[in-house]
Amino acid sequence: MLTGRKDAYLYEDHYDDVSGYTNPAESTHDFFNVGHTSTSISLASGLAKARDLKGMHENIIAIIGYGSMSGGEAFEGLDYVGELGTNFIIVFNDNDQSIAEVHGGMYRAFRELRESNGQSDQNLFKAMGLDYRFVADGNDTEALIAAFHEVKDIDHPVVVHIVTQKGKGYRPAEENKEDWHWHMPFDIETGEVKQAFVDPYAEQTASYLLDRMKSDKKLAVITAAVPTVMGFTKDRREVAGSQFIDVGIAEEQAVAMASGLARNGAHAVFGTYSTFLQRTFDQIS
Repeated sequence: MLTGRKDAYLYEDHYDDVSGYTNPAESTHDFFNVGHTSTSISLASGLAKARDLKGMHENIIAIIGYGSMSGGEAFEGLDYVGELGTNFIIVFNDNDQSIAEVHGGMYRAFRELRESNGQSDQNLFKAMGLDYRFVADGNDTEALIAAFHEVKDIDHPVVVHIVTQKGKGYRPAEENKEDWHWHMPFDIETGEVKQAFVDPYAEQTASYLLDRMKSDKKLAVITAAVPTVMGFTKDRREVAGSQFIDVGIAEEQAVAMASGLARNGAHAVFGTYSTFLQRTFDQIS
């Protein structure tokens, strides 16, 4: 809305003017074409280094979501900027959610940070060498403004950890975060879908794999935070149990893990969207 694309949201004739991801051809506020997540810290680190080489002094800010922290490039970026020694601000939007539920050991530590009001010793960001600020209500505009004033023009890397509620302000989205990550047209008052969407391939895939799991206990189905790409809704994930694996937003981990499963005699199936296949090339190679 703030980057010159509001017409796509307000007028039907302009709906297809935008792509859904950042794109310099659409807005002067976009630096890169980015097709997925976990890239912001790395990209911003280059912007910050170029600023320093040019003798400039503007603030460089990277915004990264909760689920995106499971992507390996996020760690590579954190590791680099931990010793950058210059202005670098990371806004970490913590809403305790990816598309579906989050998976991975670090999320226990993030939960401890939330529950301790940012005081827990289990602090990944400090361990990486970054300064740290905590905002308990990231949906409070005044609290955000105060935090941003505090870190503006800072002379070293800092993480501003803000806790938000996914779907806040719209009851159906607050109550069912996974289904409302994206949605078909719906009635605003009731939340009822005007036009249902059923992916027949996903439905067939899930039915087939669940049936195979009954007789093949070595079958493992892997997703990288998009379980419904193969039709594995929450109820189906529960039926599959440990034979369904969600590695988080980490397609490289998914492909390499599938290789390890296959090499050790298991039967691995990994499914992803074409948009995100870009993140698997190295591991496939």
